Amino acid sequence: MKTQLVLLAMTAGLLTACGPNEFDKYLVRQAASAMDDVIIENLKVVREANEVLKLAVKLRNESSSTTPMQAKVIFFDQAGFEIDPYGSAYKPIVLESEGEYTLNVTAPNPRAESFKIHIREQP
Repeated sequence: MKTQLVLLAMTAGLLTACGPNEFDKYLVRQAASAMDDVIIENLKVVREANEVLKLAVKLRNESSSTTPMQAKVIFFDQAGFEIDPYGSAYKPIVLESEGEYTLNVTAPNPRAESFKIHIREQP
């Protein structure tokens, strides 16, 4: 429990100091022009007691119009292979004008070491 709190505090401190552009390495825009105004405003990563990664991703719409979209998180193991490639589905999200949405996701198993957040227009 103590390890979790320290990790959470360290992660929160490190991530709060970063600007939105620091999170771009985690974001994959599948329709670049339509998703240009959607950014990751904040990202918290915690490894739970059962060794599973848990994410809280705050997405923000910098546009003056509503953006219907979809998002999903793909997790990768230490070797860079996708974990559970058929189990990750897109979640529909509507980001209001200059609005925010927090996407909470838990990795499918403890092998997850890294991740990418995929966003695309609502089909």
